[in-house]
Amino acid sequence: MNKRDIVFLLTPSLLFAGMAGLSLFYAAEMFPNRQHEQWMQQKDDELVHKIQTGELSPKPEELAVKLRDQRHSRSVIEESLAREHFVQSRFLAFGILYGIALQIYVVFRVKARMSKP
Repeated sequence: MNKRDIVFLLTPSLLFAGMAGLSLFYAAEMFPNRQHEQWMQQKDDELVHKIQTGELSPKPEELAVKLRDQRHSRSVIEESLAREHFVQSRFLAFGILYGIALQIYVVFRVKARMSKP
């Protein structure tokens, strides 16, 4: 087995390594952005203030409670989806890296067997 054969057998590892790298890089992408959360909280607080002062509704207490409950449930759902994406991306990336290691092991094991007389 010459160098050309080894390079040919290891070429798929480049694709797998790229996929694993992208998966690890984007694994945490879906976590909520703290700046966005702060901005949304500021907007919610402004709306709650308008509701409490009576600008938007005759029953400000009920609307304020509903708004906060809705915002909280939305953030819980977003966070659970992000966490699930994170776990699956890491699992995929480490599985791909394990496959690359296995491929390299097999190639060099076959090379060692072929070089023995």
